Amino acid sequence: MARPQMTPPHTSQARPKALGYLRDDVSGQGWQHDEQAILALATRLGYDLVKTVRMRPDIDDPLHRLLVIVRRLDIAAVITPTLEHIGGPGRICRVCSLITISPEYNWALAYRPFDGSGQ
Repeated sequence: MARPQMTPPHTSQARPKALGYLRDDVSGQGWQHDEQAILALATRLGYDLVKTVRMRPDIDDPLHRLLVIVRRLDIAAVITPTLEHIGGPGRICRVCSLITISPEYNWALAYRPFDGSGQ
């Protein structure tokens, strides 16, 4: 009796999901450039960029809204042009990693600032 043909196990692993984030009041007219830079960095680092979220300056607590999206989409990292868009890594890094483009830096999940400010 012939042995049944076995298909090899699926070896490719899903890439971790990333979310781009920028604030319109910080990016200004350069928001498209910032979006392209987010996509380029996500691709280079091996993330699957799910989307880029742009927040208007009139949004109440934009960071809270971002965190809701991060949790709903099970995001591994948020990529943003600069810390100015976020305010500081503290709140984001309780949920996922934060990666900035300029300077290029990766704050890991559960980062805690030394001063305890949470920013």
